[in-house]
Amino acid sequence: IETYEDVKKCLEFTKSDAIMSSEAILENPGLFDHGKIHNVDDLALELINISDNIKSDIDMLRSHLFKMMYKACQNDVSLNQRLAQCNKYNEFDRLEKIAITHT
Repeated sequence: IETYEDVKKCLEFTKSDAIMSSEAILENPGLFDHGKIHNVDDLALELINISDNIKSDIDMLRSHLFKMMYKACQNDVSLNQRLAQCNKYNEFDRLEKIAITHT
């Protein structure tokens, strides 16, 4: 499952009520939102804010951001390196502001 079209086809074919997605949902958290295109930077910033509020694990946050920002990191290797070095929530926030200008 990589696109919303895949979601619809799978639901039609299987006649099931739900489907699962692994990597694609991490890269595009809006995958199941009826094909609506979401700004990945906005979604990543929202994830950073939620993670900071609930004090989730920094390594898990970094892992999810790597997947969400995969294309931006492919375009800018230094962005990938800076993301790997983030160890505090405010460092992710600064990184996200930089990433917005690279996508």
